Amino acid sequence: IAMRNGKRFHLKIKSLIDGDQAYVKSWQKKQQARALELNFTKKTTAKEKAHCYEVSLTNRSDAKVPPLEVRYELYKSSSEKSIHGTTITSAGSGALKMKAIPRSGTGSRSTKSVAVSENQARAGGSSDVTEESLCGISIGIYQDGELVRSERHGMVPEEEEDAAVDEEVAQE
Repeated sequence: IAMRNGKRFHLKIKSLIDGDQAYVKSWQKKQQARALELNFTKKTTAKEKAHCYEVSLTNRSDAKVPPLEVRYELYKSSSEKSIHGTTITSAGSGALKMKAIPRSGTGSRSTKSVAVSENQARAGGSSDVTEESLCGISIGIYQDGELVRSERHGMVPEEEEDAAVDEEVAQE
């Protein structure tokens, strides 16, 4: 604890009242989650036209990170070359169980695969090409059922930025 006069002292969390203990423990979880380095790598799966994200968490804290759950929402873009428009839609959601991550260690898991396609259609003599691709991911990192961090990567619709996280929290 840091006092206003600049003096600092240490105390055991157990010496605090229950409410303060809960607050400190929650704060510690969030600090540890902020020390996680997140990386997202888009991969093509064994099935040719299917993609997924590999989510990697690297522990940059001074302590082992306990098991985590990563809840995610995937997004897919569809673009029509003749119109030059892009539509972003949800491509599904899921959860990844991450084992404890030692200091300076990394844990990685892959999301479910999402099928993507390229369609050509001729209407009235013109050809339109529609291409789909996995374009974004929104995640919530949970420790002991508590949201400790959320993150977005790639193209995620603004109105749905935290849809996976909010939906999961509402179900608890």
